[in-house]
Amino acid sequence: MSDHSPIAAPAANVARPFWSVMIPTYEPQPHFLRQAVASVLDQDPGPEAMEIVLVDDCSQRVDPRTALDGGAAKRVGWVRQAGHVGIGANGYTCCIRTISCARAFTHACAPGSRRRRPPAPPSVATWSSTATTAASPTNA
Repeated sequence: MSDHSPIAAPAANVARPFWSVMIPTYEPQPHFLRQAVASVLDQDPGPEAMEIVLVDDCSQRVDPRTALDGGAAKRVGWVRQAGHVGIGANGYTCCIRTISCARAFTHACAPGSRRRRPPAPPSVATWSSTATTAASPTNA
């Protein structure tokens, strides 16, 4: 049993674009958010085909709307969480706020800003395509 309410079907008389591009944010760097939005808008076939929504996770230091210039501000929808809910709940909000048939997510991250996974310790076996291929019965 889920703690979340079911996602309601859109009203029958609402025009639905084919897909939605959802941009979840939290304390974004305006420069990179502008780049992400500009990239989406460069591929925009129009509101009949594509919905664009920015969903902010209650940023305190940065107002993501400042990254939207006049044209983008008119084209991009805006949702702000009432409080910081975290990446999972913010992504869920993206899903329940769309009205389209398909969804795509994009993130406005600075290059190299995501934490890199540390290397596996030597005691952990790692997959090797060479070793797997050489040991494969089809190559014997």
